Amino acid sequence: MAAWTRSLKPVHLSTLTGDRVNLPSECLESITRDSNHSHPLTFQLIRALPSQQDQQPQQQQQKATVFASVREFTAPPGIIQIGPLLAEALGLANLTSLESPDAMTEEPIPDVDSYILVTIAQLPPGVHAKLTPLDSTYLEITDMRATLETHLRKHHATLTKGLTLHVTEISRTSRRAIEHRFLVSELHAADNDKPVPGCIILDQDVTVDIEPLDRSAAEEAVRNKYAIRATPECTLAWGSNDDRGQASTKGVVEPNQHVYFQLPAQPGVCEYTVQLEPLTGDADLFLSTILEHPTLLDHTHFNVESGLSTISLQIDHEVSPILYIGVLGSTDGEGALPSQFEICVRSSPSSSTSSSAPAMDAPDELTGETIQCENCKTSIRAATYQLHLAFCLRHNILCSQCHRAFPKSAIDAHWHCSFCDASGTGGSQTQRKHVRMFHTPQNCECGAQIYLSDMAEHRARICPARLHVCRFCHLLVPAGLPSFTAKDLMLGGMSSHESDCGARTIQCRKCSANIQLKDVQTHMAMHKHQTRLQPPPPPLCCNTCCATIQNPAHPNHARLCPACFAPFWNPRPDPQNQKYSQKLVALYFQQLTTGCGRPEICKSKHCASATGRSMEPTDAALAALSLIKQPQQQHALCSLVTDARILKRRTLADALVPLGYSTEWCVKALVASDDDPDAAAHWLTDNAPPRTTTAS
Repeated sequence: MAAWTRSLKPVHLSTLTGDRVNLPSECLESITRDSNHSHPLTFQLIRALPSQQDQQPQQQQQKATVFASVREFTAPPGIIQIGPLLAEALGLANLTSLESPDAMTEEPIPDVDSYILVTIAQLPPGVHAKLTPLDSTYLEITDMRATLETHLRKHHATLTKGLTLHVTEISRTSRRAIEHRFLVSELHAADNDKPVPGCIILDQDVTVDIEPLDRSAAEEAVRNKYAIRATPECTLAWGSNDDRGQASTKGVVEPNQHVYFQLPAQPGVCEYTVQLEPLTGDADLFLSTILEHPTLLDHTHFNVESGLSTISLQIDHEVSPILYIGVLGSTDGEGALPSQFEICVRSSPSSSTSSSAPAMDAPDELTGETIQCENCKTSIRAATYQLHLAFCLRHNILCSQCHRAFPKSAIDAHWHCSFCDASGTGGSQTQRKHVRMFHTPQNCECGAQIYLSDMAEHRARICPARLHVCRFCHLLVPAGLPSFTAKDLMLGGMSSHESDCGARTIQCRKCSANIQLKDVQTHMAMHKHQTRLQPPPPPLCCNTCCATIQNPAHPNHARLCPACFAPFWNPRPDPQNQKYSQKLVALYFQQLTTGCGRPEICKSKHCASATGRSMEPTDAALAALSLIKQPQQQHALCSLVTDARILKRRTLADALVPLGYSTEWCVKALVASDDDPDAAAHWLTDNAPPRTTTAS
């Protein structure tokens, strides 16, 4: 039977990503009439010459071929909607866009050389892919596996050899989206040693190899990875010798532009004081220990006061190894000139006894009688008071609001904010800046208007446009709005991205159930609770050298397994256990004098083979009598264990007991793991309750 085939007019739709296409609804009807279609539905797209439109796929002179998956059957009749990636792969970069006015007509007019033959294709599941980076910046991807896995899962159900993948990653330092291009150079499918032109990667474990184009491309990628990103003038360095706790530099910043600096933190926990002094014009200071480029919107500390700006903060080198500094030029609008500035950073070891309040300047030490000036309210020596008062009344004036004295020539530049208690001396220009920065909401990327004092908290916790590291895919992605579903709130709150990303399912390795990623912790806690409540395993043989369970069908007073009790069996009644005691003394005597004959595996301290020395008969007899008089019915009778594998298993079990599990569980773990101690330790962690926990 011939494969399902249609010839459709291609139209570009920018919202389609990866290998997704939209087909007309009549295609779904015709496909579903054939019960032999594959799942998921995958198609082969062929761009061919118009004269070949009525030919079969194998008869056409193919111009471009790519495999695709369907997203929806909502395209107009006779139309196939494709995204930018498929349009590029098919050589249709100038394709009519559905968003353009030409595509809004009822019947789009086909281009002369623009149609696609769509054929349903059954692709094999992929197991291996080789990607060739086309850019030299691919080594800068923070987490290659997570980035590729997320991109392919989100945008692709199939892969085609020769396809160029556009992988976007948001840098964790600059918080900017960076695009990396990878060429799909080779694909391998299951049960096929030869490369295949295309494969399915949906719900498949695909091994991906990154192979550079050539040696020079690999060397360039390594150089880019380890190159110093910051230019020399934007890198602060601590001084040497007496200036080891200070770093300073000068610079120039254009109006409404930023200049960025990086400074490595001092070892340990230190207090840092950052000062920005504008030499000409005005500049604002922004700091961050996370963001590489602190700005008006993205920062952790700021100071936008006119004139000298100072910020003090504490940094732990282990948590924040680099201090990022941003300097914003004048924001006074048009006509502003470039600002020259000097920036200075001082560090000192953090003191746990230091107060968080700023240190106050100590008053001048005065001797003799002092008088407070009635004009400037400062303390003056009585001997010079009249001279000071005459000068102060002639040159200074007292502000009636803040009761501070200012020169008469500067009183006109003194201002008070009508919204808060702030004041300044820079005139109306600094007053307008204060109102603009502190009492005028700033426009955030999310559309909200937030005051600058609340911007850092908003961008860190609330803003839907903020970037955060997803707890499931471990990538830096836009957070989106908070999720208010009952499950997400019970799990501690999630962003909309985490709610969607955590809805993906995986298979539990213990019960093979399909569970959502956000339910993994709850699901594993349920398994742990079940583990604690399960009944203990059957008791072991009381021979401490044996790893066999007791047989409840054949009990004995010594609580030994059938193999260990065989030498003590007596067909005649022995109510006082005299025959049992005699044989037990004889076995101990034999062990203490001649041993069990297996020195390589025996670890019993009551065996000559393990200790390497034989006891004298008289001493061995006395020792044997003392051993059988012990109150507990535990005997180290290694000579009774005829199976060397069982003796070795008991030795391994005793070595696993310090992990916190009973000997019975350790033996059961070794049986389940074929006597592999590492595998047994993992089995105990997953299946056995700790020794301190008892079932209730």
